[in-house]
Amino acid sequence: MLASAEAASGFAPGDHASTFGGNYLAAAVANKVIDIMTAEDFFPQVKQNGAFLMKGLQAIKDPRIVKVRGSGLILGMEFDQEIKTLVDICLEKGLLLVGAGPQVLRFVPPLTVNQTEINQALNILKESLKDWR
Repeated sequence: MLASAEAASGFAPGDHASTFGGNYLAAAVANKVIDIMTAEDFFPQVKQNGAFLMKGLQAIKDPRIVKVRGSGLILGMEFDQEIKTLVDICLEKGLLLVGAGPQVLRFVPPLTVNQTEINQALNILKESLKDWR
C-alpha cells in the first residue's frame, strides 16, 4: 500500500492524471525501486557510502576549500571563490555536479552509488582542481 485510505480519499477520479503514470512499465519500475529500497542492507549501505564520500571529500587538500558539510549523501564543498568554472571542468572530465550557491559544490549522488563510483568521482574532482585556475 502506497497511501493510507485517508490520504487516498483526497483524490476523486479525474483529479489527478499523468501521461505515464499507471502504465505497466512505470508500475514495474516503481515495484523494483520499492524492492531495492526495502532490502535489509539498503539503508545501512547508503549510510556507509555517505560516510565514505564525506571522508574522501575531507581528505582533499586545496587551499581554496573552506569546508565540507552535509549529511548522508547530500554534501557540499565550500570554496573561497565562485565555482562555475570548476563545475564546467568537472563536466568535461565526466563528473556532473552543480552548485548550491556561487561558492558551494553540491554532491547528491543516487542512493545506489557504490564506493568504486565514489572513488571515480573523487579522482575526477582532484584532477579538476589541478586544472582550475
